[in-house]
Amino acid sequence: MKLLYLTFLFFISFTYCAKAVNVVIIESQSNNVGQNMDDKWLTACNTLGYTAAIYPQTQLDVNTWYSTTDILIVSAALINIPTARQTTIYNYFMQGGKVYIQSEYQATFPGNVVFEYMVNTSGGNFSWTGITPNYLQPMIITGSLATTPNTAAPFNGYWYGQSGSACGPGIEPFLNYGSSYYGFIYCPNTSNGRVITTTDQDFVLQNQ
Repeated sequence: MKLLYLTFLFFISFTYCAKAVNVVIIESQSNNVGQNMDDKWLTACNTLGYTAAIYPQTQLDVNTWYSTTDILIVSAALINIPTARQTTIYNYFMQGGKVYIQSEYQATFPGNVVFEYMVNTSGGNFSWTGITPNYLQPMIITGSLATTPNTAAPFNGYWYGQSGSACGPGIEPFLNYGSSYYGFIYCPNTSNGRVITTTDQDFVLQNQ
C-alpha cells in the first residue's frame, strides 16, 4: 500500500501532525461488489491509526460531517455524483478540507468530471487529454510524493489511464508514464484544501 500511505501522509503532513485524523470514505461496492476500494482505504486508515468509516453515497447529500472530517475519500470513479453532491465536495474542499477523488480512464466518468470541475472552478487550469490503454508500467511517482516521507520506487498494476494537462500555480502532477501524467495534486492556496486524484482504481485494488 505504498502509494496509499504516501498519499495520506501528503494530505496530513502540513496540517494534522498533532491531532487525530478523521476520515469519511464514500462506498464503492453498490455498483460492483468486486470494486472494494472502500475496504482497501479503510484498511490503510486503520493501519495508520486514523479514525475512519465507510458511508453510503447519500453522505454527499449533507454537509453535517464537514466540521468533524479531516479527509474525504471518494473511493470509486463511477459512482453517480450529480450537481448537488459535486457542490458538497467542492464546498468542503474550499473550506479547507482534504479530498481524494478516484478518477478513471474515461474523462466523462463522474470522478474525472468532479476533479476537473474543482480545479477549474477554484482558479486552476486543467483538462483531460486522452486514454492510454493496457498496463502503464512502471508508473513513476514524481514531485512531492516521490520523497515524502521516503523515496518512492516505481510501481506496477496501473491498468489503462486518462492523462491530463495542467498549468498554473497550485497543481502538481505526480504519476508519470512515458511523456504523460496520470495523477495530480491540487492546492490552490493556503486558505483552501487539497485534492488528489489518480486515473486508475486498479492500483488500489492491488494494494500498490
